Amino acid sequence: MKVMFEWEDQFSHWKRFTLMNHQPSAVRSAKRRATSTDKSIGWLMNQEDY
Repeated sequence: MKVMFEWEDQFSHWKRFTLMNHQPSAVRSAKRRATSTDKSIGWLMNQEDY
């Protein structure tokens, strides 16, 4: 399973941040990113099967 990180810009457009292959690492990275940017994880990740 691939996990894609996306973020929403000020104009409500979604931009790709990164793509990870290991879900537990992706969740940790998403939480760390949300904490460091002072945002909620709100669903920071979009999970897709390829």
